[in-house]
Amino acid sequence: MYLSKILFKIMVINVLFIAFFVPIKVLAEDGLNISPYIGVDMQQRTTPFKQSFGSDLFRKSSLQGNFYVGCKFNSYFGVEAGYQVTNRKNRNVSLPVGTVQLGQPVTAPTPGTQEKANKRISGMNLSIMSFLPVSSQYQLDLIGILGLSNLRVKLGYLSVTNNTMIKQVILKQSKTIPRLGVGIQKMIANRFNIRATIIWENTEKFNNVSGVGDIRTSDLVTYTAKLKDSVVYGLGIGIAF
Repeated sequence: MYLSKILFKIMVINVLFIAFFVPIKVLAEDGLNISPYIGVDMQQRTTPFKQSFGSDLFRKSSLQGNFYVGCKFNSYFGVEAGYQVTNRKNRNVSLPVGTVQLGQPVTAPTPGTQEKANKRISGMNLSIMSFLPVSSQYQLDLIGILGLSNLRVKLGYLSVTNNTMIKQVILKQSKTIPRLGVGIQKMIANRFNIRATIIWENTEKFNNVSGVGDIRTSDLVTYTAKLKDSVVYGLGIGIAF
């Protein structure tokens, strides 16, 4: 939690610095130099859950891909749209009876039962991109990212006895949330670049992701999970046209 807050403050300072620097440079530009680009980021998303609301069920970290298209209007300013999606892996869980999870107490499982949990986060993002050239010799740019993500959180929790699913809890919610990031980009050829980014997303807005038990078992209890803010670390490659 403290790391997330520190990273958020660093991002705010860097993005504001770039945001104030960019307009001065843009005014000095002799017209637009439009350059579309595409690319992909391989990322690791860290999304903790609140205690008793998914913290011991779902993996905190997930690998994800971010596929993006963008357009630079000059050397200092552009826009970018992307689609990000995490992998989905089952996590075997074994919780003490009486433990509160997903806002409900855990009951004793049937002997031989396996309990599994998984999560997937996916959705579109749209950002204003600021670029601050720091080295013409090494073709390095600092990046500022300010935008929105429209994310869908899908959580699953199921019990399997003798290869038969006896309970499935699916929690789903979609929200549009702020995103803020910084990064560094290097050109490695006339059109190719590599970049590293750190992005904060306000997933704490998903503070009440709810669902019900499998109606086939008459389990109509409402379950609730609560997320904390996410930090997404990425390394990507792009090509400009």
